Amino acid sequence: MGENKRLRKRLRGLEAQIERHWAKIREEESKPLPDWGLVRKWEREIRVWEEERKRLIRRLKGS
Repeated sequence: MGENKRLRKRLRGLEAQIERHWAKIREEESKPLPDWGLVRKWEREIRVWEEERKRLIRRLKGS
């Protein structure tokens, strides 16, 4: 698999994972007693993935 194809595949996977986590956050926040610890954990993971996403986009533009 070519480098660009591999990067695009990883990018799509990250974007899907980020969206799943946002859905979990929305679901948890709609509960009468949300578990804020879980929400913070998911938000932290999203931030890490967003940074990786930015790095992948830079690598794709540099190719």
